[in-house]
Amino acid sequence: MLGEAVTQHRLHLLTQIVRLLLTMIPQQRGLILREQSVLYEAGAQIAESDLTMNRGELENLLQNVPFP
Repeated sequence: MLGEAVTQHRLHLLTQIVRLLLTMIPQQRGLILREQSVLYEAGAQIAESDLTMNRGELENLLQNVPFP
């Protein structure tokens, strides 16, 4: 357990940090920090026949996983 002096010191530091942040936040709000938006599109239609594998192909793929 922390002593009274340590607790008071930490509370004082946290109070100072909060005061500084409350002062800085309105000044920084003028700057927008965002990532560029990304356009999400559905890919080309894939035929269901392209998704099917026979058991041998599946076993081969599972045994020899391709890593880039």
